[in-house]
Amino acid sequence: MENLWRAATRQDPNPEDYEGVDFWTNPERAGWLTKQGDYIKTWRRRWFVLKRGKLLWFKDPGSVTRTSAPRGVVSVDLCLTVKGAEDIVKKAFAFELSTRDSTMYFVADTGKDREDWINSIGRSIVQHSRSVTDSEVVDYDSKTRDLNCGRGRVFGRVAFVAVADITDAIAVTAGIAVVNFTLLIVYCGYSGFRQ
Repeated sequence: MENLWRAATRQDPNPEDYEGVDFWTNPERAGWLTKQGDYIKTWRRRWFVLKRGKLLWFKDPGSVTRTSAPRGVVSVDLCLTVKGAEDIVKKAFAFELSTRDSTMYFVADTGKDREDWINSIGRSIVQHSRSVTDSEVVDYDSKTRDLNCGRGRVFGRVAFVAVADITDAIAVTAGIAVVNFTLLIVYCGYSGFRQ
């Protein structure tokens, strides 16, 4: 029945979406997540693989072979945010992955798994994304920090902010940073700067 629904709604991923990604070997991250369906909002446990800027999912780890096709794929360069979503879906260890057009919800098995997935996807988004455009502006304002630099991407507890010729002091959990760089990457607990 599920395969019939997938065929009728054309949910099967296009092979061009994951062409050249050898997802069956040495993934950057792999493991179980429970994903909310796109149309029928049921929750299904799936095996996820993050590799070369693609988040792919399969029915189980046994279905990840050289000849298999994933049940779904998301190109992380299209993603704007990945962050906790327990308050939205009312499930422990939930997080969301958002593109300009949609938001997908996932539930990890533990809090550590959730943080590891958020961090891994966030790193992959930064590594594989094109530059931030004005239509993708994300202002980040929370109880623990206020970071509104005009251009940015928020990844749960990790904020990545594109900054151009700003010499203002920015207060973050890690402390005060004076920015003179074209790209500032701030992780909670420590800061890293790249020109």
